[in-house]
Amino acid sequence: MNKKTIALTLLGLASAFALTTTSVKAVETTNTTGSNITIQGSDLSVSNVTDKLEFRNLTIDGEGSARTSSATGDLQLIIADLRGTRGGWHVTAEHTGLSTSDEGDRLDGTTISLTGASLTNNVDSSTNAPTLDLTSPLSIGTESVLISNAAEGNGMGSWVHSWTAGNINLTIPAKEARDMYADQYTTTINWNLVAGPQVTESIPAE
Repeated sequence: MNKKTIALTLLGLASAFALTTTSVKAVETTNTTGSNITIQGSDLSVSNVTDKLEFRNLTIDGEGSARTSSATGDLQLIIADLRGTRGGWHVTAEHTGLSTSDEGDRLDGTTISLTGASLTNNVDSSTNAPTLDLTSPLSIGTESVLISNAAEGNGMGSWVHSWTAGNINLTIPAKEARDMYADQYTTTINWNLVAGPQVTESIPAE
């Protein structure tokens, strides 16, 4: 094949390529579809709480010191904020006072202490969590004490507050331990859930 034939062949290929090329038109109109969804809120509630908490038996010993007994089972409190408001909430607790079943005797000053708390959420426990002291003891007496506090924007969903048996202790002051009856004593823990965070008032500087 001579040079002239090669040139004609290349020209033919170029012409064939040009014939098969399709031009692309720019989009001339754009149409849209609007969409929406309505999210309905539900309730703020204590969705679950341990219904019975028992402590190990104590024996009167006359040593004149405070007496402490650990729980025989774990304690769990679940707060569910399904309102969809991000308004926050807080929980306080107190117990009704340790007394005999016939209320013939009452052991004043008795406290239930909770330490080593666990706070979990089935989605993400590290963000938007309520504030719960995970290390220092929470001492529940007959006066209301703050347990858990969710600031505005926090605490949505279900939050599981858990304490294991070894970190739950009931303490009876020495004088009450000296005078207690050989009987079964009972008390009830009241968990109070309130919409909105508990705001700690700051003390103005002098």
